[in-house]
Amino acid sequence: MTIDEAIKHCEEVAEKQERASSFWQKGGKTYKNCLECAKEHRQLATWLRELKAYKDKYKEGKEE
Repeated sequence: MTIDEAIKHCEEVAEKQERASSFWQKGGKTYKNCLECAKEHRQLATWLRELKAYKDKYKEGKEE
């Protein structure tokens, strides 16, 4: 799996969990779990984007 694929996967899971939360009673345990899962996957996607940016910057520096 590439970083881009991992980012896409995290975003897809986050979206799916956000949609899933709408099927549960607001404030309930499952509702909160879905939103927490979505939040965590969004954070993972953010970190992966940062990692990708660092790797790209590192590669640019090695080419010079």
